[in-house]
Amino acid sequence: MREEYLFIFASDGEGSVIPARVLADGEFDKLYQFVMEQIDNHKP
Repeated sequence: MREEYLFIFASDGEGSVIPARVLADGEFDKLYQFVMEQIDNHKP
């Protein structure tokens, strides 16, 4: 079974879901790295 990543962006009640499979490999890597950095920056 293959993992499925979904990037979910939400603000002010509006949101969008981007399935990783629609992204090119380079785009996925950049977006994944960005998300992980944001998580690290917001840890208490």
